[in-house]
Amino acid sequence: MNADIPAELYSTEAEESVIGSILIDAATVLPLVSGVVTPADFYLERCRIVYELMLAMQAAGQAIDVLTVRDRLEKTGQLKVVGQATLAHVMGCAPSVMYADHYAGIVRTDAQKRSIIDTAGDMVRDVYQGVPPVDLAAQAIRQLESTVASTADSGLLLGCDTINAYAQWQFDRQVDAHENTPKMRMPWPELQTRGPQRIAVRPRRPGTMATVAAPSSAGKTAFAEGIAEHWAASGFQVAFFHFELNHQFMLDRRMARWSGVPIDELEAQGVIDERTLDAERRMQPWADNLHYVHCSGWTMAQVLARAGTYRRRAILDALVIDYFGKQRLQWRASVNKTILLGDDAEAIKVFCEREGVPALVLAQLSKEGKNATRKSGDDIRDTGEVEDKSNLVITINRPILNEPLMLDSGRLIIEPGKRTPIATIRVDKQTDGDVGDTSLYFDGPRFMFRSLAKEGGA
Repeated sequence: MNADIPAELYSTEAEESVIGSILIDAATVLPLVSGVVTPADFYLERCRIVYELMLAMQAAGQAIDVLTVRDRLEKTGQLKVVGQATLAHVMGCAPSVMYADHYAGIVRTDAQKRSIIDTAGDMVRDVYQGVPPVDLAAQAIRQLESTVASTADSGLLLGCDTINAYAQWQFDRQVDAHENTPKMRMPWPELQTRGPQRIAVRPRRPGTMATVAAPSSAGKTAFAEGIAEHWAASGFQVAFFHFELNHQFMLDRRMARWSGVPIDELEAQGVIDERTLDAERRMQPWADNLHYVHCSGWTMAQVLARAGTYRRRAILDALVIDYFGKQRLQWRASVNKTILLGDDAEAIKVFCEREGVPALVLAQLSKEGKNATRKSGDDIRDTGEVEDKSNLVITINRPILNEPLMLDSGRLIIEPGKRTPIATIRVDKQTDGDVGDTSLYFDGPRFMFRSLAKEGGA
């Protein structure tokens, strides 16, 4: 360590927090921070050695935790340099693995500052050595661009570029319109266009977040499944993260939806007949585009890290999370559940904006929201941050019947105490469009919503 470097140009706390977070949860944290910092960005030698070692272990497919890292350090003779107590110390320095990428950003920024100072020093030296000013300026520009290249401010659009950028966007839109490029629309006519009993939900833009909120057993998962399948059929790669339902049950629901075979029959008899074979034929064109991730017990940081991996593998154009509030929270001192959930909501929004993908997030309504006649995004359970961060909020209301629901023929459809199949779908918030109510029919046995105008069909 250079004693001449002032404390403003490095952060012991940030560097140790990054290393400690990786040791606590390498599977989640290392993919996040490895795209932000390199070993050379660490000023503290002990942190640089451990980080470089963990990257090598990751590349070799080896497990990374405090025991395996200590063992590798000992075998390579580096434990004396790092220090016997360092690993335990840095694990205690990490306030939350959720913020590892934030601390990595601090480490990277400090490294950039040091690099800029080094570049300035080189320029002063070269001036005295007689390097021509033109050559000196060109060399300095290359060095400075290299310094900030990996973390350039992608959110900046210079004023001089705005006219050309917008013209290019409009040209791209003309091409999309001419080629009939698909958009991420809602699958039901009632949520596609404006009109009587209709609300126009605009196609989901990259970087936006939509929330669907409903009481338990109102059909929010089926609602999201319908949307995910519609997007997959439109050619988009969709990752459906589900905290509760396992893969087999998700695919049973899908087969019941597309074949019409009751799920009880699918489960009990292992049905393979013309109905299921026909369903497979109809699903085949888009089935490769819809990916299911059973994430029971995961933190939101783990979900987003895995989603980032899928994005880099080009198998994620849209993200579905079923449902918010079921993720494992990363508790830390003096922080309550509401704040932790708010942090997770913010993390989803940041992920969408950074990766340029839309997210569809499911949420439960609070007790007050369940009992309210008019459902609202304000009634989402535990935190208002989900509603606040969302560009689109949709609520589903299927009241519990006090009286039996009968057909005109007198045939009983729904018994008292069960939810009505007529669902009020309220667009409660839409930052780029209208709000209002419409209705869909919920076919419980087939786990699907459909247009009231097409009640007799799939």
